[in-house]
Amino acid sequence: MAQIGKAGSKRGRPTYAYAIIGVALVLFLFGLVGWFFLNLRKSGDYLKENIQVHAWLYPDAGKKKIDSLTNYITSIPYAKDVRYITKEMAAQLKKLGLTNALFICGSEIDGNFALSARNIPHVDVLPQDGANF
Repeated sequence: MAQIGKAGSKRGRPTYAYAIIGVALVLFLFGLVGWFFLNLRKSGDYLKENIQVHAWLYPDAGKKKIDSLTNYITSIPYAKDVRYITKEMAAQLKKLGLTNALFICGSEIDGNFALSARNIPHVDVLPQDGANF
């Protein structure tokens, strides 16, 4: 016949090591969640500032439409930067395999080339006079 009250004593006594490990784990998780919420605002601002929107225009879009669209997007208060890259300029850079480039032209820079190049990140155009050799 089984004795009443003896079943509970067969399990081992809990050690203090389990309690210490459990409390340390809970405190670590609370700290991690707190750190996440403290940095959430900075992360949100970073994400808001680095969202990129690409718009492709019809090939028959004239310079007037392109300029009006560029001016409209520039006037929006939350737009940080507006770049217009021509199809030809992007194709030439891709064909050359360039991601960073500095073009040094003659004494005079072609206007269309300079306008196209200034809208591409990490691409600069300088006249020969502006280069320091």
